Amino acid sequence: MSHIHACALAAVQTFPNVTVHTPQGPVNLRVLMVAIAGNESSWVATAAGDALGTCSTCIYPDCRGYTSYGYWQVHFYAWQSYLTQVTGSTKPCDWASWLAIPLNSAKAALHIYQTQGLSAWNADIQGGAWLRYKAQAEAAVKAVSGGQGASASTPPATTAPASGGSGTSSGSPAPSSGPSATVLLVAGAAAVAALVWGASTLL
Repeated sequence: MSHIHACALAAVQTFPNVTVHTPQGPVNLRVLMVAIAGNESSWVATAAGDALGTCSTCIYPDCRGYTSYGYWQVHFYAWQSYLTQVTGSTKPCDWASWLAIPLNSAKAALHIYQTQGLSAWNADIQGGAWLRYKAQAEAAVKAVSGGQGASASTPPATTAPASGGSGTSSGSPAPSSGPSATVLLVAGAAAVAALVWGASTLL
C-alpha cells in the first residue's frame, strides 16, 4: 500500500464522515485531513519535523533532535500529556514510534481536532496550502472506501469554520470543548438515529 493510501485508510477509519467549512469552501473532513497530511508530512508516517530551536516551542521533549512526528506532525511540547497517556511512556522516541503507526497517528490527530478544531492546522488551511493535495486526497479516500467516495457512508453535517488558534497542531491544547458535528443515519423509511460526535470524547 502506498504512503497516501495508508494515510487515507487511517483517516477513513478514524475521522467522522462529515463536511467542514474552510476559507476555500466546504470539504469532507477525511479528505481535508489527508490533504493536510500531504502538506505536513508528504504522507510519510515516520516523518519528523520542527527541529530543536527552529520555533518558540521547538524545545525538549524531542526525539533525535525533532519535536513533531507523524502524518499530522503532532508536537511533543504541546501534547506530551496525551502522548504519555496513550503510550504509557514518558520517552519521546516511544511517542515517535507510536505515531509512526498510521492508525495511531490518525487517533492523535482526531484528539487534537476534538480539542482545538481545525484551528490546530491554520497554517495549512488559511493560506490554502492543503488545496495542492486535495485531488490526490479525494482519490485516495475514494480508493480505500471501496470506490464510493468520501460522502457515501453518511450524509454530511457542518462544523464551524476554522478560526483563531495557534496555526498548527503544535499549538497548546485549548480548554474549550471544540467542534461537534451531528450525523444523521437513515435506516429504511421509518427509522432515523442521531449520532453525535462530542468534542469532549477522549481516545
